[in-house]
Amino acid sequence: MDIAHLYSEHSTFIRMLLRRLLGPGSEPEDLAHEVFVVAMRKLPDLELGSTEPRVWLAGIAVRLAANARRRSWFRRLVLGELSASDRHQVEWRTPERAAQNTERARRLYALLEELPLKKREAFILYELQGLTCAEIAHALGCPLQTVFSRVDSARRHILQSSGAPPRSGARR
Repeated sequence: MDIAHLYSEHSTFIRMLLRRLLGPGSEPEDLAHEVFVVAMRKLPDLELGSTEPRVWLAGIAVRLAANARRRSWFRRLVLGELSASDRHQVEWRTPERAAQNTERARRLYALLEELPLKKREAFILYELQGLTCAEIAHALGCPLQTVFSRVDSARRHILQSSGAPPRSGARR
């Protein structure tokens, strides 16, 4: 497995993951490239292990996103404001739909910001990126039961805060 193959197969997934981890107004391109720089240095670790590349890269991305948030000296843009790249990637069919989608995104990111970092990361990887709990446990380096607990707790918080009916059952 070489880095060019990893990049071509997983760069879109990593950019979307980073965009979701960092929230509205983020421009994940530089950080996505950093993920693959780290991956290139650690490629022998992947080849020696039995980890799926997507999960391995997600773990690197989560750690780099956490570091980026800690280093960040500026506050987020006005909550709910989409970045220029987001606006170009989303097809708005009507002004009403655009307003609804913007408001929905604003509410979701506001709720995500209320969560502790570890719960937010697990929730984003599970609900928004579609990783299984086992993949998340490996990516985050924590026990499987911890992932179940974090995802469930985050989901309950978001559902209660949004007034949506509860949903059960995490994908394993």
